[in-house]
Amino acid sequence: MDDLESKKCKDLIRKYRSGHITDKTKESIRNKIYMCLQPSIIKWIPEILSKKGIYLERQEIISRSWDCFIFSLKKYDSTKIYGLPNHFYAYTRFYLLMHPPYRKDDEEAEQTSEDRKITQSIDSEQSIYENLDELKNFRKALPKEYRMVFDDSVMSLTPVLRDRQFRLSESTISGVRYQESKRLFKIFIDYLLRR
Repeated sequence: MDDLESKKCKDLIRKYRSGHITDKTKESIRNKIYMCLQPSIIKWIPEILSKKGIYLERQEIISRSWDCFIFSLKKYDSTKIYGLPNHFYAYTRFYLLMHPPYRKDDEEAEQTSEDRKITQSIDSEQSIYENLDELKNFRKALPKEYRMVFDDSVMSLTPVLRDRQFRLSESTISGVRYQESKRLFKIFIDYLLRR
């Protein structure tokens, strides 16, 4: 899903959530959102379930895609800043792992502790997406001369020395200001990624 489709879906979700529409209009908007996201969800389902050794027929995948979509739509919070596909993928995965097809009764007891782990995993995945989006938006808001310093700061966090960058010679700001900005950006980036 490209940025334009993602924006269109977000706008539709805002309309869907607004209280100023009739039930029939709301249903129509919900179906438009589903049609926009369905190809992606249908692609994700076999990918997620195949890791559990579960393979479904096409019709069952389409049926599951609706369940995953409704679950993900209910959990979507348009006030938070995260990627729409990331949200729907994470909650599709969460739904499928919580409600797998052909789940055996003897797996129920061990599944509850596994369910808790999955919930924690989803929450951490979601927060990672949110944090990466925050970093991306923060970088966009920076003045042009500081974007290079920000990129340098990100690359300086890599443990592999050959991948690190030092672009002071390419910068238009003074060496002292460059180093101090880089130090502050590294603290901010590290805080967001560990949060």
